[in-house]
Amino acid sequence: MNFPEGLTHVLALGQGGEGDVFRAWQASTGRQVVLKRSRTAAGAQRLREEARLYSTLAGLPVPGLLSFEDHSKHASLLLEWIDGVGVAQIPLERLSQNERRAIFQEICRSVAKLHGANLVHGDLSRANLLALTSGGIQVIDLGVAKRLGDNLPSPAMGAWEIVAPEVLKGEASTLASDVYALGCLGLLLLGDLPPEVTSSRHDWCSQGQSGGLARRAASVHPVLAAALQVDPGLRPADAADLMGCLEWDRLRWPGAVLEDVRRQWNDRLLADAVERCMAQKDWECAWFWQKERVERADDPQELLPQLSQLAHRKARAGGRQRTMAIVGVFLVVLGLFIFNQFFRPRRESIRLDSLKTSEVGLDSSVYGYSTLMQEGRLFPYKVGPQPPDAHLWIDGQPEEMPDDDTLWLEPGDYRIEVRDASGSLLRDTLLTIRMPRSSSRHRAARRDGR
Repeated sequence: MNFPEGLTHVLALGQGGEGDVFRAWQASTGRQVVLKRSRTAAGAQRLREEARLYSTLAGLPVPGLLSFEDHSKHASLLLEWIDGVGVAQIPLERLSQNERRAIFQEICRSVAKLHGANLVHGDLSRANLLALTSGGIQVIDLGVAKRLGDNLPSPAMGAWEIVAPEVLKGEASTLASDVYALGCLGLLLLGDLPPEVTSSRHDWCSQGQSGGLARRAASVHPVLAAALQVDPGLRPADAADLMGCLEWDRLRWPGAVLEDVRRQWNDRLLADAVERCMAQKDWECAWFWQKERVERADDPQELLPQLSQLAHRKARAGGRQRTMAIVGVFLVVLGLFIFNQFFRPRRESIRLDSLKTSEVGLDSSVYGYSTLMQEGRLFPYKVGPQPPDAHLWIDGQPEEMPDDDTLWLEPGDYRIEVRDASGSLLRDTLLTIRMPRSSSRHRAARRDGR
């Protein structure tokens, strides 16, 4: 798979029906980035819309747009890497109710900023919300997002856990459907729901369409019950309206828990990358990811032995590669030498004023130097003797083989080929015939002749 120039050490993060998501290292900036790459024409079109939205959302709680390459089917979107924790990964059993409320309130705050920019996200699932250890929520994946007023059909309906009843019926996503998603998130974060409800897509969606989720949310907070109303007109107008009804204060952000989860998730990701690279015997890549594991670890001592082993293997592999490169260059040079010596057509250059008949196989008793000079226009070249069934080509054109195996040629460049009856090459010569220089003695002889 081809990736945009300048990206190395690519890790797969997720795969969809029309594209893939990767984490990669950008050498020019020395930082991690997110790469979204389409596999279909429809996926490329979705990435174009997503890039257009990112380009207008600077300063909002979304990743920054770094670049976009549009190659029809294989478009590539490069985004800022957010080093956070997916809300779906947060162990709620380790959080107090106060800390859960803090997370939900920050989710509402971030979505309210998007709504304030007239953006409908359309897929506010826990996987698309990143909690930062320092505080705050970043919203990712604008694949189904759209501006209010854009007459664009939603290409997908998002994760089942947050889909509003009207969207399930085929209606377009709106601010009200985002509010319904926030109600679902609040119920999942703050409510005490039985596993059979949260683990079954059918039961969850059925309760949402029947108003069962709204009734469950009423005991958690009235605004959640309002957000989960089946009728979109009965919900809060947008995320800001919902947040204004929470009236929570003195909330505590669970930064220590989030940091612990972030480290564990990163270490698992990098450990898997090291194992894959080792299986492929890509020691340089395995060493790179192991080095990052060491740099991120609180106690790197247990990781250092493997880093040392990978460093040795990388060095040996590099030495072997250099040796193979040297051997490869030597073989190429040797091949060129053999070709020049045995296979490349010979070039013969004949200068007629210094010609020795033995150099071209001429019979000096018939074709002496004076004969060549007297002829003036055509000059003999011996191509034989050859087998009786030999065939002659001059400059790629078939010619009759002369009876005496002697060609008479004008000055110039020629390619002379002789082949046997089977077509095998007997002779392949590049021939250059040059006109003789006229010496003063020759010029005087011509004057005396006049």
